[in-house]
Amino acid sequence: LCSLLSGVRLSGISHRRHSIASVWVKGPSLCPVLSGELNREAFLSTGHWLARLHASPPQVRLSLSHETRSSLMSPLVDIASDFAQLAPQLSSTLDRLAVAVNEVCARMPVRQTLIHGDFSADQVIVAERSAAAGNREVHPVIIDWDRAMVGSSLRDVGSLLARLEHQSLDGGLDPDVVQCAQQDFIDGYQKGMPGTDMGLIHVFHARALLMLIFDGFRQRRSDWYIMAEVLLGRVESLVKRAGVRFHHEQNIEQRAMLSSALDTAVMQKPVTQRLAVESEALTLSSAQLWRHKPGRRALIRYDLQFTACSPVNRHLVVLGKLRFRKPDRQ
Repeated sequence: LCSLLSGVRLSGISHRRHSIASVWVKGPSLCPVLSGELNREAFLSTGHWLARLHASPPQVRLSLSHETRSSLMSPLVDIASDFAQLAPQLSSTLDRLAVAVNEVCARMPVRQTLIHGDFSADQVIVAERSAAAGNREVHPVIIDWDRAMVGSSLRDVGSLLARLEHQSLDGGLDPDVVQCAQQDFIDGYQKGMPGTDMGLIHVFHARALLMLIFDGFRQRRSDWYIMAEVLLGRVESLVKRAGVRFHHEQNIEQRAMLSSALDTAVMQKPVTQRLAVESEALTLSSAQLWRHKPGRRALIRYDLQFTACSPVNRHLVVLGKLRFRKPDRQ
């Protein structure tokens, strides 16, 4: 797969060591921070090559894990809940933006394709290869395929755009350099994937930025709070450019209800009691957000496994509906 789509040849795979080794790829990194320069031709070419990756034939995707709509949406719910503990003053803004992005993800057409899964400029080596008339041309080589999966193609696009932007927030890159690199990359991608919705690119760019909101704190920066504020401002700008309409923000009580409903430790007893089964006979292994209409209701999937003390040995799935207003009449 790596050799076919990106030009990097594997030299070996060790399941015991959980490692993948490839041959050495000669060339600088696409990342301007690492290479020391902005290679605009390389960013244009990388966008085109990524579009080629996303247009790969279905047979190369068969053995990979598949992203679900729930796994696309749940991370933002978790981030909003966790960040509220760290910076409660920013929680309402983060909630509102996370809800707006997730609502787009909930209703967008599902187009599953092969994706890199952790795409950024430092995952690309700018190599060269022979071209017509004895000339040389830029040949981007994509590396680090350990998170490859089948999912939404714009996750990769948004990830690279957000990582570049975050490097300008922490002072590593000049904003003008970032803007040029982002535009060249988008132009290359749209050349290889005509008709790509620019509004959805903005939404996935915003989603990827929200996923980075903890980075300043993790890096122990003294200005992490200011970085988070600036990042949220940028996310809001992207969401508005995408034409997404904001709903009234969820109140604290509703946010706490949703957080509790997604906590397996909290829901273990209520779910098993509802099934009229002894709590010890079932283990609630996961809770996934399937649908969410802020301020109205949420649909949650609960996966349960019968324990060793149970005479039954099977997997059980329960769908739960959480209503924020009044209970169902049914």
